[in-house]
Amino acid sequence: MHDSHVVRQEKCTNCKLDWDSNNLAIYNDGHTHCFACSAHTNADGDAVETLERQVGNMVETGVFAALPDRHISKEICEAFNYQVGTYSGKLGGEYVTNEKVHIANYSNQFGDIVSQKIRAAGKRFTIKGDGGKAMPLFGAHRYQPTEKLFITVTEGELDALSIAQAQGKQFPVVSVPKGSKDAKNAIANNLEYLQGFKYVILAFDNDGPGREAAKECVELFEPGKVRVATWPMKDANELLVEGKLQEIKDGLWQAKEIRPDKLCTTSDLLQRILDRPTVGMEWPWKDLTNCTYGMRPEQLIVVGAAPSIGKTELAKDIILHMVAQGVKVGVFSFEQDPADTMRRIIGGVLNKRLHIPGEWWNEEMITKTATDLEGQIYLYDNFGGTKAEDIAPKIRYLAKAHGTKLFIIDHLTALANKIDGDERRGIEKIMHLLQGLTRELKCTILLVSHLSRDKQNGPMSVAWAEGRRPVLENLKGSGCIEGLADVVLGLRRNTVSQETTEQRTLTIECLKARLDGTKNGYTFQLMYNPATGKLEDISI
Repeated sequence: MHDSHVVRQEKCTNCKLDWDSNNLAIYNDGHTHCFACSAHTNADGDAVETLERQVGNMVETGVFAALPDRHISKEICEAFNYQVGTYSGKLGGEYVTNEKVHIANYSNQFGDIVSQKIRAAGKRFTIKGDGGKAMPLFGAHRYQPTEKLFITVTEGELDALSIAQAQGKQFPVVSVPKGSKDAKNAIANNLEYLQGFKYVILAFDNDGPGREAAKECVELFEPGKVRVATWPMKDANELLVEGKLQEIKDGLWQAKEIRPDKLCTTSDLLQRILDRPTVGMEWPWKDLTNCTYGMRPEQLIVVGAAPSIGKTELAKDIILHMVAQGVKVGVFSFEQDPADTMRRIIGGVLNKRLHIPGEWWNEEMITKTATDLEGQIYLYDNFGGTKAEDIAPKIRYLAKAHGTKLFIIDHLTALANKIDGDERRGIEKIMHLLQGLTRELKCTILLVSHLSRDKQNGPMSVAWAEGRRPVLENLKGSGCIEGLADVVLGLRRNTVSQETTEQRTLTIECLKARLDGTKNGYTFQLMYNPATGKLEDISI
């Protein structure tokens, strides 16, 4: 190599490799060198066969030495044919002269050097020789595949050397040549070699690119063949420099087997298993709490009811009860103006029927009660319906920003925008969305579903008005309602009875209880008290 410096760069006219760049360097003493084809002339313009050109555009000026700043011994460097030296040429987008570099020699299965990775400070590098897809893994020539040993793959040569330093040279360790960005391609091109070992450990860097590369590479292997190591620091070399050799060994021996997504074992679930089930928030009525074990988080509860049966009063009493316990409630009602909803709720607090014309009215007390309820109840002001995709962000906001635990949606059909003219598909989409929200936000959603079918008992409107017992197939729109709901409650009432007590009696039946199937069919009754406007427990 020369001590002179580059004064300008031109295209090389002697090679076919200099397509887009000026790879011909003109030095101050007159000699030239092409960093594409390695054509070299002296100061007199005579061609010179350089060492680089003789060995296939590679340099062999390195020596074996320890890497003190990396805590890697000379013995390990020799074992992996990793050298230090100086380099002149194009490196990291610029031309350098006599730059101190590391030289990682890549060999084929016969031990012949086919590529060299020249690496300088600042993560600048270039690859000499065969740098294409056929490039082997660094260190692969040292190990023959065997079912008796696992092999570790890192995203850099220094990490491979560090692992060899920590655990000994007998355990196979290799590196991809071009870092995390090209890891998937490198492993894919060497997959047959890696598959020959007992299993493969991906020991990439503990950062975003490293973790993402590991996910991509896992998909290349057959199930059960690959494990992923997790480092307490960024990479294996950082651990080695800190003297944490045991942590390197632990990271490999404790590497987790990667299974298909969402599969888990008992040990994965142990902490969740030990979370003892508890009764959820109490309903306003003892029988309903006993039947459902309370209003539990991560539950989608469906209330099946025909129009004018009593679901509005039921929802109002639930809201009052929850607010009294300090539970924040979000209300999405598409059949009732939010101001009317609040009149009913405030009336419930005051034991007055404020929504009925000509009833008791006191603006001062109403205003005070409304002020006291501020921040406890959130209502959606969009009478008539909307899209499920529109309310999902609002539910997330209320849950995360305000700690809202209960959401009441009245009713499902108002959200059911048809998909390709099919209402059923729209309902299925909504049900999956709402069920996912309960799991994601650890909240409870109470969803009202209208009833649609009464095939055996005459006209629908007459059947429901007379208090006909609903069943799961009466839920309007799709069988996925009963499939995805955790609890389904059926409401019935004889709204046309001439007997006052019967007309005011609301019967609630548990049509489905996922947690405890013995509660299916559990039935109890509530009586509407016109004096207070509330539903009260009665015995059946």
